Amino acid sequence: MVAWAPVVRGEWTTECEIVRSTPPEVFSWAMRDSGGRPQESVWSFTVTPADEGSTLTHTFWMGELTEGMRGILADLYDGAAQKFIVEWAEKLHGDMRHSLARIKAQLESDS
Repeated sequence: MVAWAPVVRGEWTTECEIVRSTPPEVFSWAMRDSGGRPQESVWSFTVTPADEGSTLTHTFWMGELTEGMRGILADLYDGAAQKFIVEWAEKLHGDMRHSLARIKAQLESDS
């Protein structure tokens, strides 16, 4: 958690746009900005064959900073901005691992 950073707390919704769907291998979506335009914030699930089933990979890519990230970083001095990026990346990695673990648990409970 990046508890010290000036980020929105609580629950909110975000609009996304599907940017790639190649069933059953790839599903990718981009976050939209407040004007409804897709941003360079792309999330993906990729399924690849494995010895005893499949491997699910969850990825994230950000090119140009999103509207939200620009807002968060705008009021931070250089050291705080760098600290935020490092801590946010660690949080993001943990959240993605948690999502994959929840998906795995659900799939294994269904079999």
